[in-house]
Amino acid sequence: MSTTSVFEKRNKTIMAVDDTPEMLTMVKEIIVEAGYNFVGARSGEQALLRLAGERPNFILLDVQMPGMDGFELCRQIRALPEWHAVPIAFLTAHKSEQSVRQGIGAGGNDFVGKPFTVKTLLRHVDHWAFRRVGQAKAS
Repeated sequence: MSTTSVFEKRNKTIMAVDDTPEMLTMVKEIIVEAGYNFVGARSGEQALLRLAGERPNFILLDVQMPGMDGFELCRQIRALPEWHAVPIAFLTAHKSEQSVRQGIGAGGNDFVGKPFTVKTLLRHVDHWAFRRVGQAKAS
């Protein structure tokens, strides 16, 4: 169980980007029920537009999306200096070694595998929502 207070959580915003409406709705319900603010986007392009007016503390990206995939979206987010310190995790069914390397190389900090449990997702969110990171570098 998290020791983070509801007050601390309601001052944090989590962004999720997923092209599947059902997945985005499920993630939103979990995030909001846990006490966080939520911002959603259904595409990489929409996410970049939303970032112009939002200040999420943690970003969850689906990898496989039409148009701009999650890796490219992560690279574009990391190219913006104001987003270097915001943690980014990939929310994906693709957790192969190659995908992990590609995600880290794109600037990601973590992977949350699909399917996931509420407990697993919130463990990652609670961990990253209160942290700042440097721009990730490929190893």
